[in-house]
Amino acid sequence: MAYVSPDVLRGNGYTNKCDLWSLGVIVFMMLVGYPPFHGSDKEMRRGIMTAKPDWNHKDAWKTVSHDAKEFVKTLLVKDPEMRSDARSALQHRWITKNKAKNGPISLGKDMLRSLRHYARSSRTRRAALQVLAQELSPAETRELRETFLNMDRSFDGTISLAELKDAIRGIKEASFRSNGSSVSPRTPAAKLRRAHTEVIIHLFDVLDANGDEQVYFSEFLAATMNVKSHFRKDTLRAAFDRFDADRSGTISARDLHNVLGETFEGVSVEILLQEADQHGKGEVTFDDFMKVIEELPDATPTSKPRVRVDTAPPEIVNVQDN
Repeated sequence: MAYVSPDVLRGNGYTNKCDLWSLGVIVFMMLVGYPPFHGSDKEMRRGIMTAKPDWNHKDAWKTVSHDAKEFVKTLLVKDPEMRSDARSALQHRWITKNKAKNGPISLGKDMLRSLRHYARSSRTRRAALQVLAQELSPAETRELRETFLNMDRSFDGTISLAELKDAIRGIKEASFRSNGSSVSPRTPAAKLRRAHTEVIIHLFDVLDANGDEQVYFSEFLAATMNVKSHFRKDTLRAAFDRFDADRSGTISARDLHNVLGETFEGVSVEILLQEADQHGKGEVTFDDFMKVIEELPDATPTSKPRVRVDTAPPEIVNVQDN
């Protein structure tokens, strides 16, 4: 009851504006630790129907900014026509003011190296990394999360090809210098920074596992996390156990179906199993799984880039890189 919008209670149907009301309730509680509508069901219903949240705990609101409070107020609006939609909520000053301070983002050498390795990995390794990324704590992903949000210049929660390309290109070649000495242009990071646009398009296609022309944080995290720094055996075991859905001690094709669905990156999960199955037994052991994670980058990409037709601005696709 505490999350239900007044339009739902009135029986006016369920639209996306109902979700925006519920979002307002959740943000309200995250900010001050108590719900905007509380008490018995009857009392909650009355408060919701009149759209009168409980703002009376002044001490709880002392440390909350005016912008944050106004953000909540745009969501807890009785009339759904007057309530913020998702786009206007994303453009609210509380959401955008801190991002506006950030300049152009440039991915660091470690991230570029990880991206290059990810793009050259087998599909099996990429699938494993996607699951491994889910085992990381918020503290372990904070830096990458901030980088991802800074790359997202359109504030839509995903990364486009243009945004990825800008972040990879980042700084000028002259900035590849530290304390007066230049960094070798032959390093993996430098090679990716100066690679032809087609290489970045291929990388984007690899990151965009479901082919919807956008990269989500989970995909970015899997590709950029430093595996060695998160190479704790308990983390790897937890990721393995996610795949081992039936807790048999090995990963079977059925397990992969349960976790990944029928395909991953357009390829049957049976093929992923074959890639990781070191002994041809039709199953993957924990040792096999470890070898997949430790896999060295291949010299050639494991999949062909999808053909793009009018999916990126011409200046992004057709640029000739020196």
